[in-house]
Formats: sequence, structure tokens, C-alpha cells
Amino acid sequence: MSILSVKNLPAPSSPSEKESSIILARTNIFRHLLLILLFPALSLPSDRDYERLTEQGMKLAYNLHFDRATETFDELIKLKPDNPRGYLLQAVNFYYRHQLEENSEVFAKQFVKLATTAIERSKSKLGNKEQRLDALFYLGTANMYLAAYHGWQSNWLRAYWYGKDGIGYLERVIAADSTYYDAYLGLGLYHYYTDVIPKIAKAVTFLLGFEADRQKGLEELELAAAHGKYSRAEALLFLGSIHLYVEKDYEKSRQFFEELARLYPENASYSMLLGEAYQKLGKNEQAAQTLHQLVDQIPQPPRFPVLVSSSFFRLGNVYYNMRELPQAIKYYQDALKHATQSTGEVQWIFALANLNLGRSYDLIGKRDIALEYYRRVKKSDHKHAHKIAKERIKTPLVRSKRRVDGNNFDEIIDIFQNAMAKTKADTGKLTREKMPELNFHIAKSLYDKGAYKSAIARFERILGAATAGEDWLKPRSLFYLGKCYVQLGESNKASRAFDLAYKFENEQLRLEIDQARKLLASGAASSESPSQRPVN
Repeated sequence: MSILSVKNLPAPSSPSEKESSIILARTNIFRHLLLILLFPALSLPSDRDYERLTEQGMKLAYNLHFDRATETFDELIKLKPDNPRGYLLQAVNFYYRHQLEENSEVFAKQFVKLATTAIERSKSKLGNKEQRLDALFYLGTANMYLAAYHGWQSNWLRAYWYGKDGIGYLERVIAADSTYYDAYLGLGLYHYYTDVIPKIAKAVTFLLGFEADRQKGLEELELAAAHGKYSRAEALLFLGSIHLYVEKDYEKSRQFFEELARLYPENASYSMLLGEAYQKLGKNEQAAQTLHQLVDQIPQPPRFPVLVSSSFFRLGNVYYNMRELPQAIKYYQDALKHATQSTGEVQWIFALANLNLGRSYDLIGKRDIALEYYRRVKKSDHKHAHKIAKERIKTPLVRSKRRVDGNNFDEIIDIFQNAMAKTKADTGKLTREKMPELNFHIAKSLYDKGAYKSAIARFERILGAATAGEDWLKPRSLFYLGKCYVQLGESNKASRAFDLAYKFENEQLRLEIDQARKLLASGAASSESPSQRPVN
């Protein structure tokens, strides 16, 4: 959980079965989420070179140019070797290199050494009245990072001793100046997460006399987000992540991540998180568009295989949620491919991607392949995923689910058909103009049900109608007509439908067509399809 331990928040779960509200396992999701460094609020010195290097290093790190940031912070230390600021910035830089880059142990050792030096330098400044408040803040921040590091290693007692010191220093900062808003970030994270961590760790907090207060933690994070000078982005990030993974308030999560994406449009991590928030809200088309824009811009070879793998996994979840199983299968396989290229901790990706591949193949009737993927899910990688995989080995997903995302497509089709019958009986022009739209909803429900031939007949009826209805109807009907043919293995007809749909001026639709064409060209689509859509 970052300043405590990133290992205690759940990984993005499969969209099909109800997971535990908090998966307190070794999923280390924030290793793949935190692409923005949690740099402490540092008052800049008057020296222009020192100020320039500080700003330059932080900007480089925010943009993930870690090597160049490292060089810049080294210059900062050389310029003022007695100032704790340069050591702390460099320590934070190495902390996140340890989180995100390959061969992370090298960075871990450098982080510990630099954080320890920052503490020593800060203590030497406590006697200086003008520098005392900042020195207390540096001490609090350095200790909190050491607590986070040891929490990551499951060294709970050591983590809490560092955390206790860190909280003590930050509380002294706020006691001296309640408007030192950047200090509320560390306090908020600590108060919140000590209230949601595993029972064994919570027992330690009780014995050591720590205050665990979920609501107080959220309020402090909101203070940092609203008023922090340097911590605003980090506070927004953690608030978004908390509401996405723990509080399950997906609308709030979306708002935080949209604000981050607006503030930092070049930070790809926010696209990944925003895409997941859209998916949790059921806004699957927005989620797909957001995540495609992210994965389509990945450099080769990728700098952070763990992050790339995590992005593909989320994209797979979106298509799984939409019951576009050939696409879901492709992106889950992409997630596994990139995970195998990483030396980092990617166990949760192996577990959940294999689980969801098993589910996907189960739903398209390929039981033998499904069983192969279920058996790859290891208990040591993810206990909850392993438990579900064992259940699925015994009982195929197709047989155990009777409804689709809480919807019965036959009932939906009946509703629209009844509406169509009433519309036909009405001689008014306005109601007659609604006929193509009603036909579309019936056709779309037939497609979702897997009745592709019946759906094709409906879509062709819409395209052949004298009155087209809304402007979106014809291009969308052509697009889904193509998708029906993809599922039936008729690639030439699918291509023709996509070509016709592409002629309409609709950038969102063209993006979806481009993706559908890529899948068609790669042969990822299958002529088999699910007869049910799994419950989210």
C-alpha cells in the first residue's frame, strides 16, 4: 500500500465471478500502478542551480526517465552534500526503480543506503530553527519509505518501527504548522491502511499504540489532494486507487483518475487506471478505447514489462466483460507473454491471466484447453485464483452460469419485441421512426446471446430499411454485422462490413474497427462463442 506496503491491496480481479472485497495476498498491484513518484514536498533553496536541478530531476522522474533523474540527483548531492534533500530525492527515485524496473535488488540496496543518509543529514539540521520544520518533514518521509520497503518484504515489525518514527515526525510537523498540507499525505495513508491491513499486522499496530482510522485517513488524503503543493498528484492517485480496489466506489475512482489524466496527459499509468475504472463502471467501450491508446503506444522493447503485462491484462478484462472472448483471449495471452519477460514479481498476473483464459475457453466450449489453463494457476501465486481454478476444474463455467451479467437475453429480446409490436400498431410518424432502433437492440441482444445468424438477419433488415433512424444506426449495424461474420468464420464478409462502416465519420467506431481488423488478421477470432455471459 505504498507508504505502508503495496502488497496488501488486491490485484485487478476477473470481471466474471464475485471476488473477495479485499484480497490480502501477495498481489503487489501497486507495483504496476505507481508510475508517478511520490516525491516529498521540498521547499526550494534560493540557489538557482540547486533549484534548477531539483525541478529538473523531479520532472525527469515524473516522466519515468529514471536514469537521467538519477544523474541529476547525483549532481544535487554533489552541489550541497550536507543538505538532506538530495539524498531523499535520490532515495525515493531508487525506491520506485526497485518497484518498477528489472533486477530490482540493486536499486533496493541503494534506496536503503540513501534513505539512511537522508535521516542522518536531517537530524543534524534539527538544531537550526529555520530548517527545523523541513528537517522534521524529511525525517518523517524517509522513515515512511523505509517502512514501506520493509512492509513490501513482509518484515512487519521493522516496518512498523520505522512507521512509528515517521508518523511521529509528521505529526510534529502538523502540530507546528497545520497548513503544511503535504505532510497529510503520509499521515492519511498510514491512518487509512492500518485500518484495512491483515489482522496479524493490525495486532502489531495495537500493541505499538498506533492509531488506525479509515475515515480520518481518507480526510487527510483529501486535504493533501485539495491543498498540497507537491503531494496533490500522489494524493489523487492513492484516493483513486483506494476507491477502485478497497472502497469499491468506482465513480469516485473515475473522477480522481480523470483529473490525473487531465493534469498529466503523458503519464501512461493514469490511462491504465482510468481504463479499469471505466470497466468497473460498465463503460466498456470507453475502457477499451482508453487502454488501446495505452498499449498501442508501448515502445519496443518495453521498459517496464510488469506494467505492460498489467495493461494487457486489464484490456483482456474489458473484452471478457463485453463477452468478446477471442479478443479477451488474445490480450490475456499478451499479458502472459510480457510477464515472462520480467524478473519482477508478476505472480498475480500469471495466476489471474491463466484463470481467465481457462474461463474464456470454457465459455467457447473448448474444455480441454480450459482445463490446461486452470491447472497452471498456482496456489503460491494467488490463493484465491487457485481456489476458483480448482472449482472450475470440477465444474465448467458454461454449465454453472445461467444468466449473463445479471441479464437474461431472452427476456431482453422479448421486451424489445413487445415494444416493436406496439410501435407497429401506432400509425404516428415518430413511433414508426423508432422501428430501426428497436430492431438494432434486438439484433445486439441476439449477438450477445451468441445467435449470430439471427442477429445478421436483423442487422441486414436495418441496413435495407428506407428509414435509417438515428445517424449512428447504420455504421453500428455494419460494425456488428462484421463482428457476427467474424464469429462465424466468414472473414471476407466481415472485412466488407468493416470497410463500409469505416466510411462513416466516427473516430470512436473507427478505433474499434481497427482493433477488430487486427484480431481478424491475426486469426484470434473463433467461430465458437459462449452461450452465456458470466456474472460480473
